[in-house]
Amino acid sequence: MKIRILLITILSLFIFQSCSLLKIESTQEPLTRSQLNSRLITQKYIADASERVEWAADSIIYEESDFEIQKNAYRWKLKTLTSLREVGFQTMPQLALLDAWALSVSMETFLASEKATPLFGEWQPYVVNVSKVNAVEIQKNAKSLLSEKEYKNLEKLVNNFVAENPIYGLNFKHKSIRETYLASNNIPDSLAVQTVGTLSEVMTNFSNRLVYTSESTGKQLQWNAELMLREQGIDSASLQRVFNSMDSSLDRLVTTAETTPEMLEQSIVDFRADMQQLFLGLHNDIESSKVFFSTERASIDTIILRERIAFDSLILRERTALSEEVNVLVKETIDETMTHVKGIIRSVLFFVILFFVIILFLPFLLGYFTGRIFQKSKNKKD
Repeated sequence: MKIRILLITILSLFIFQSCSLLKIESTQEPLTRSQLNSRLITQKYIADASERVEWAADSIIYEESDFEIQKNAYRWKLKTLTSLREVGFQTMPQLALLDAWALSVSMETFLASEKATPLFGEWQPYVVNVSKVNAVEIQKNAKSLLSEKEYKNLEKLVNNFVAENPIYGLNFKHKSIRETYLASNNIPDSLAVQTVGTLSEVMTNFSNRLVYTSESTGKQLQWNAELMLREQGIDSASLQRVFNSMDSSLDRLVTTAETTPEMLEQSIVDFRADMQQLFLGLHNDIESSKVFFSTERASIDTIILRERIAFDSLILRERTALSEEVNVLVKETIDETMTHVKGIIRSVLFFVILFFVIILFLPFLLGYFTGRIFQKSKNKKD
């Protein structure tokens, strides 16, 4: 009974001592401090740059009377918002920084060229200055994030890429610098993404992207609607003129009814004609708006579906990685536990054997040596 208690006590001590093996720690590699700072600064830059372009374009729209220049101002802020959003939320923070850098320099180069001069008329220097401010800011951000040697190498890479892939219009179509960057650093595409960060970092980036996309989509809808109304020849002044015409018609109708009732019928006919023209124009505009908003809603649905698919893929990938980590961890835990158990069993067996040796053989040895001692004493007396 005592042996059994001793064995249970020793085994319990070893098992409790080995409980540290059961700690589950994820081996998902987080982003470095440099990568995390690069992601946050790049996302802040695209918000600030878009806001600067929005203010500048609104100033041109408010001050300029030429409708073509107004339309180009609308296109400028619309395409800037869309293009910066597409490059600013990539998985690799450094690629997001480089693409935003290359895009800003490309936009500055195009807007300062002769091709862009007819687009904004006398506002050309103002547009160029805003684009230059954006390009200088992203370069300053890159310089603060990178070492001096790395900044010089990447500056040369970006300038060469911009020269080889120029922008030709206000659509600001940008080719990603990813392939050029990977080729210049001899990085295979399969090893380009070493880590997407921890799950919390991925979720934070996804949340920031979702918030920015929601805000920018609302602005895009508003600007597209304003641009469409202006293309239809409707603005606040036009609407005011229509309402003034309606007020005049109503005043004439009331005056005619009071003074000459016989002319009331003709006034009603005239008023009906004015109202018919107004509502016909409003009907056409509403139908055009319905088509436009249907298209925009389909685009938004596509964006949400794409984001949802990407999010589901991310969760599935993280779940698969976590399952693999747990399987490996469980296997290692079992192996380590079995190693400890084997050691415990060997130790217990050793002590058990030693115990039996002491218990069983020690009395015989003591009797044997005691007998010999008595025998020698007896022989000496004889």
